[in-house]
Amino acid sequence: MGDPGTTTPANMVSHECDDPRASVHTSDWKPNKNNGNTFGAPNSRSTVGANPLNVRPQQDVDAGGKISDASFYMPPPKGRGTNGPDGDNGRLGSVAELGYVHTGNNAATGSIPWRTLRLQVNNYTTANPSLPDWALLDLFSVANTGTTSNGGLYKPHGTSVGAA
Repeated sequence: MGDPGTTTPANMVSHECDDPRASVHTSDWKPNKNNGNTFGAPNSRSTVGANPLNVRPQQDVDAGGKISDASFYMPPPKGRGTNGPDGDNGRLGSVAELGYVHTGNNAATGSIPWRTLRLQVNNYTTANPSLPDWALLDLFSVANTGTTSNGGLYKPHGTSVGAA
């Protein structure tokens, strides 16, 4: 390390966090593994594709049980939304979008990276499991944007079956 005014970017050590959303505690930030920097390159601290930590609540995993970044979704920038009579006005298109809500931040002790609302069954093996995140889905609903005419729904293959 040298004078910040004269140190070149190649000689700077970058500090990185595993999950960009889990960066609220000082312990979330660690120096680059190679004592260099990753400016403009992939993060050296990422655990995506690795085995998850043995923590509760669980981290997001893929079908193979490895840490997944599938929940890493960034909403459009402010002013880019589709408000108005033909837009979504910021509403969720599906309750499944709640799975983008990051829940791993802990400003007191350090964050759990790659942890969002878990909308899948957990794999706890203890007799005292925690209430699953997906139980929250009972509190939300999606607006009915379907047709108001039910006539065609009950007429299989255009027959008169179900006609009023």
